Amino acid sequence: LMLNRVSERSEAAEKRVQSAAADACRIETVDCDLQSFASVRQAAERVAVIAAGYGGLDGLINNAGVMAVPDTRTVDGYDVQMQTNHLSHFLLTKLLMSSLEAGASARGESRVVQHSSGARGVQRSQGSGNLEATFFGRSEPGALGGDGMAACFNRYHQTKLANPVFAMALHERLLAAGSRVKSLCAEPGVSATNLFSNMMSGHASAARPSSGSAGTGKKSSRAPAMNFKPQSAADGACSLILASFGPAGS
Repeated sequence: LMLNRVSERSEAAEKRVQSAAADACRIETVDCDLQSFASVRQAAERVAVIAAGYGGLDGLINNAGVMAVPDTRTVDGYDVQMQTNHLSHFLLTKLLMSSLEAGASARGESRVVQHSSGARGVQRSQGSGNLEATFFGRSEPGALGGDGMAACFNRYHQTKLANPVFAMALHERLLAAGSRVKSLCAEPGVSATNLFSNMMSGHASAARPSSGSAGTGKKSSRAPAMNFKPQSAADGACSLILASFGPAGS
């Protein structure tokens, strides 16, 4: 199951995966926009129905994310990065926990995997490096530091630190409850994906006059330069694959 917003890109991704899988498995895309809690709830309902036909869900891999985009808001009023990278994944996990428990009971275990980043470290923070409640609530566009690159990465830092904190807290609760659902977290390292290009597109849009939650209309800082060659997207996916399907999962 692939959870994606409706787009030509998601359709192409489904075709590529189906081509690689051939007839080995069924591939299906479920419409899901992480910048809308309503969309996440609808997606969770659809996933639960599909998974029920197989005795429950074997894994939930919370991989989607955006990086260092402008200080804008979702339709629900939250920072775009926080809702996309953490809040909607939290909600999706909560809504699908019964299906994950069913899968674990049927086949021995199931897994929930968060995808963090090295940006969780204090080097990307403008403060102490700890989680701050301000970033998790509703706020006005531009109220969480603005569109300067340091502030954008500070918000990204908050989301990427939230990922492992959530994973560890969930692990402790599942362990205490005697659940067979495992909670894990992976870090990809710097990889050649479209995160960087999406970031630059977001800042180009924010620099143009805008209204509402689409952007702040403020000029953005220049993006940081990389003086090294990132690994491939395929190599970056290895830690996520290991966390999701590795033999130990502990």
